[in-house]
Amino acid sequence: MNTETRWLRAPRNRIIAVVIFFSLIFFCLEGITQAESSQTVRKLMREPATLFDLGIVRLENLLQKNQPGTLDVSYDRERNKILIRVVRINRMSRGEKNRTKEDLRRLVQQDILRIRQDLNLNPTTGEIDSGYTALENCFSHADDAKNSGPTDLKDELYNMTEIAAKVIVHRDEAAVEARVPLKGNRIEWIK
Repeated sequence: MNTETRWLRAPRNRIIAVVIFFSLIFFCLEGITQAESSQTVRKLMREPATLFDLGIVRLENLLQKNQPGTLDVSYDRERNKILIRVVRINRMSRGEKNRTKEDLRRLVQQDILRIRQDLNLNPTTGEIDSGYTALENCFSHADDAKNSGPTDLKDELYNMTEIAAKVIVHRDEAAVEARVPLKGNRIEWIK
């Protein structure tokens, strides 16, 4: 009897041989059994995300951290505006007096101030207090933000960004809504 046959006759060695055999078959068949990506997945994998797409996502993630309501950021192609929308539902407890329109407007103004603060802007005017702000960081490569990036790009981003804030009082369905440019202190009250 040769040594190869003797090695396989030991029960422990037979188990090892069977495990190795099935492992090899499993690894060989794994490539065959994988599902092929659908046409939609392949198309999406070919489309790169732009720095603008990434900037919208970064801006939304940055601002959602400190907002008491729901917040989303989108781009309005028709108006060429980046829209930061925040909606707060202010639930009133039983026995609580109805909030006045001025109370609701103060809540809207607080949301606007909070967004500006989160972007390192002057909360009241939206002006750039220092040379660097979070908005330009969202829409630039890491090295560009450190070097303060091109100023014309930074200025255009600020000029095309708008905040829309809304407060809804749950019990009586009252609502107050405003739009304000990121830069400036002119508030357009919609409701």
